Amino acid sequence: MVNNTVFDYFRKNRGKYPIDALKAKALAAGYSPKDIEDAIVMTEKQVPSKDDLKEQMRRAVSAGDSGNLGAMARAAGIFGVLFFLMYLVLLNLWVYFGINIPRVFNLYVVVPLALLLGLYYFTFFKIGSRDDIQALKYSAISKAILALIFPVAYGIFRQLFLYETYTVSGISAGVGIFYFLLFLAGNYYFSIGLLKNSENSRFAKPSGIFNLIYSIAATVIAAHVLYLYFSVGSFSFSILSLKAIYWEFIVMAVFATSAFFFESMALFLEKK
Repeated sequence: MVNNTVFDYFRKNRGKYPIDALKAKALAAGYSPKDIEDAIVMTEKQVPSKDDLKEQMRRAVSAGDSGNLGAMARAAGIFGVLFFLMYLVLLNLWVYFGINIPRVFNLYVVVPLALLLGLYYFTFFKIGSRDDIQALKYSAISKAILALIFPVAYGIFRQLFLYETYTVSGISAGVGIFYFLLFLAGNYYFSIGLLKNSENSRFAKPSGIFNLIYSIAATVIAAHVLYLYFSVGSFSFSILSLKAIYWEFIVMAVFATSAFFFESMALFLEKK
């Protein structure tokens, strides 16, 4: 005669866990091998329960989502690599030839790029949701939102880099600082999420490490900028004063581009 307790245990959990794991747990609980085998045989003869059907449906949907996510990740990875190459070219043009990048990047260029970056980080949100990595999930969605509103911040501060005598103060400075702090907090959290995802992607760990160093470098720059603010006795500064952090910015940019490259590779090689 079938042991009803063992039978109910296998019936409720057969679609959720491997049968060997269920057997091992039942044996550890003190049930006999015969009770377990009888329960398994009886379970296989049963019409699927509501829980079984729900689990089967969930797995089917998950399989479809995984296929879509794989294609989405590859597309985001390709965009990321192209964006990385473009960034390297622009950085070299700025460092070695003194080309003023904000003169090239007006809002007609920045807005489409911001939309693509939003989708890029939304892919990480999907991966974090699938793998149940909360740090990756929530940090990625915050970075996606910040990417989408970046054109507003860029529009405010573009003048600073176009005209060296232009100063930022008052509300503009407050908006910039608030945006930067949100970005910095999100990037630290994103680094943790990537490191936690290292078991699923070989490029996640180096990406997380470079993002963490990049975040630390950005924190150092932020502290230096605050020092420059208060050293002149007001909350107003010009691009001339920012030349003091030129090499700090270059170091940060190197780690930022490295992190972005590994992020893109992690997406492109994302498993289905």
